[in-house]
Amino acid sequence: MLYRWIYIMGSLLLLLVAGCSDSAELSGDTGADRRTLMLNLDITARATADGQEGGGLDVPSNYHLWVYDSAGQLLKHISQTEQTLTWTEVGFDRIDLKATLQALVETTDVGQIQVYVLLNVDETTGKDWSTCTLNELKTKTFEIPDGEYPSDNRVPMSGFALLNIFPSQIHYDLSIDAVRSVGKLQIFATRNAEFGLTFQGVKLEHVPDRNYWFGQTPLPQDFVYNKTRTLLPRSGTKEIAISGLFTGNMPESNEGFTEHVTRQFSWIASSYLPENTSASEHYKMTVDYTVKTDIGAEKIQKVFDLYELPRNTWLNLYLRVNQSIYDLDVTFSVAPWDDGGTIYPEF
Repeated sequence: MLYRWIYIMGSLLLLLVAGCSDSAELSGDTGADRRTLMLNLDITARATADGQEGGGLDVPSNYHLWVYDSAGQLLKHISQTEQTLTWTEVGFDRIDLKATLQALVETTDVGQIQVYVLLNVDETTGKDWSTCTLNELKTKTFEIPDGEYPSDNRVPMSGFALLNIFPSQIHYDLSIDAVRSVGKLQIFATRNAEFGLTFQGVKLEHVPDRNYWFGQTPLPQDFVYNKTRTLLPRSGTKEIAISGLFTGNMPESNEGFTEHVTRQFSWIASSYLPENTSASEHYKMTVDYTVKTDIGAEKIQKVFDLYELPRNTWLNLYLRVNQSIYDLDVTFSVAPWDDGGTIYPEF
């Protein structure tokens, strides 16, 4: 009798253990503290719907994604080689890009996890991105190329999001907004009277050699501001003739740059530029232009400062050469790159 009682109790215990095992599998528990979370991650890039040569959507070239627990312990790294992203156009005006990926993450954390993403990483540097600690990732920099990036969608971008974790939940949806880690500069020019005007040179100095991916404020010794960017002359273009004519007052705010005003300016140059908010090494611009009248031609050079270019910012610089001593009016409009309410002339 005693043997039979022990056998029955043993069978019940086995059934209970088996039941707990099935329940743990369904709930995501793989041990007393460790849980497996299922993440659906949407990465949204506020990018333009540029087309590639030959057709097709121009999208970010690659990505790296990291998941850390609340203490900064690396839980997961995923890259383009492991899970390819498919980008689609989203949004009312269909200029945003979105991609979705799935990830299984094991953690003992009940609180928050941190998700970081980089787009358009230069894979030729030989860096191993898979084992980055959180502190290493936050201080990662990218080098500034001598040439231009291919398009708005191919510049370095970064994103970050926090996700709250609950004891009874294993499925999570999270959206990460990736923003550009550089700024964009466009330069336009006009005249205030009928005279011949051509621009032969546009040069930027104090271009930093690198930038932070995630936008830390650099200390003066962090970067070297020794690069020069020549925007004009450039391949196939030695000079640009200005045909626009604008005689009104130069606008003093973004709202003043209406479509009617911007039509009077001619585009002369553009560039994707690293963030530069340095107080002592801000961008310096040199422009060379020639004024032609009935009595001859006069070559003029002007040098002025651009005091700040934050990341993810679109800066339009407007130059007007005046008939009186052929001096230069300089004004600008600046807005977040994803601000759809600002008018940006095509280039």
